Amino acid sequence: MRLHQLAKLATTKIFLRNPEGARQIKIRTNFMPKVKGGALRRMNRQRYGVLGKGVATRRRMTILLDVTIAFLVLVLCIAPPLVFLLWRNTNTSQSFFMIQLADPQLGLFHYGGTDWSQEQSMLDLAIREVNRLSPRFIVLVGDMQNWYQTNENGENGNLEPNVGELQVLSVKKSLSLLDPSIPLRAIMPGNHDVGDAPTLSTLRHYKDKWGEPRGSFTEDGIRFVYMDTQIYKNSSKAGISKVAADQTAWLKRELVTAATNVGVVLLGHIAPFVSDALEPEGFANWPLSVRKNVLSMTQHSRIPVPPRLFISGHFHGNVERVESKAFGAPLEIVITSSVGCPMMWNGSTTGSYTPSQASIIASEVSGKAAYDNYIIRNGDMQTPPNYTLGKLRITAVPERSGFRIFEFNTARGYRHNWFTLEMVGNLQSPLSTKSLEGIAWTAFKP
Repeated sequence: MRLHQLAKLATTKIFLRNPEGARQIKIRTNFMPKVKGGALRRMNRQRYGVLGKGVATRRRMTILLDVTIAFLVLVLCIAPPLVFLLWRNTNTSQSFFMIQLADPQLGLFHYGGTDWSQEQSMLDLAIREVNRLSPRFIVLVGDMQNWYQTNENGENGNLEPNVGELQVLSVKKSLSLLDPSIPLRAIMPGNHDVGDAPTLSTLRHYKDKWGEPRGSFTEDGIRFVYMDTQIYKNSSKAGISKVAADQTAWLKRELVTAATNVGVVLLGHIAPFVSDALEPEGFANWPLSVRKNVLSMTQHSRIPVPPRLFISGHFHGNVERVESKAFGAPLEIVITSSVGCPMMWNGSTTGSYTPSQASIIASEVSGKAAYDNYIIRNGDMQTPPNYTLGKLRITAVPERSGFRIFEFNTARGYRHNWFTLEMVGNLQSPLSTKSLEGIAWTAFKP
């Protein structure tokens, strides 16, 4: 054994732990006489070519360098997938789903009769699918019944006055099937619920049956504001213009208080416009003067978070990708078809229309005129009416009835798609980002 090996043995330290574990006992071995420092330095110099202290320093530096390199390699391996996971979490963890139901309108299929079992069966099926898909909440944008509250032009025919009440009860019976964990966050009146020309009496009647016609709520930083659009559509009866003005003032207050929200969504039965923000009034949009007054306020630059989306029904057909900056900040209009009886205007086979196609129909002065021209005729008033077409073009079947699914995300905005009740059965439960895969997102702040 060489001298430096013996010296190493001579300086070996043994550590023992006492039974109580309170301290360490250090024992120094003495296998050979202690070698003096000068001799050790000479041995180290012969072995390493440097002083012993320098060797220890170099070893520590080498170990530190090795650890640093290993750490950097680890970071380079882990960082990319970690960043991706964080990004995905930021963009999906705040997603939630809303299902919109529009126009159950029980009594439309057998117009003037007392059998609305077909429309109600579609509403029941829709509620069962809602329960299966488990969205965060649902909304219902009006026309629960076909019975007119005002009946000014004899729309209800010879039906007894209690028919409207029975239709309301039937809708409520269907809605009672909703899973208690899925709230119905908003119901708003349609023209059938309060009349084409609502009165103070019909507004009170609606409130007694369904609750407040306007309101707001917030989900994950997104504000939803729903309203009574029929008082904007027709305020001709006594006291209604004041009710409409009060709603506009309330709407402004709601938008001002939404300053801290990520985005704002408006909901109502009738869309402000169908194709062009400045289009003339028809049966399926607001009067131009009201439209300018209300939307110039909502989209104004003074509003901290201008509404980006208006969700509606009424048309009994789907109209999408309607957007305008005519009143300031951009506003997208979404018109959703019926969960009860969609209308195949002009013989459509899909029930979906481009804005320009829809605007031709919506420009008719009344729903009856639109029916006469584009349901029992093909747009030519010179031809005699074909009432057989009416039964073919207004039906309540799973291949046509349906609802719209919205996905909202605090970081990415919103996206949506219409599903017939036949199609929606193919969606996996519960709803996930795959449910609307391939649908483009729209940001709340363009």
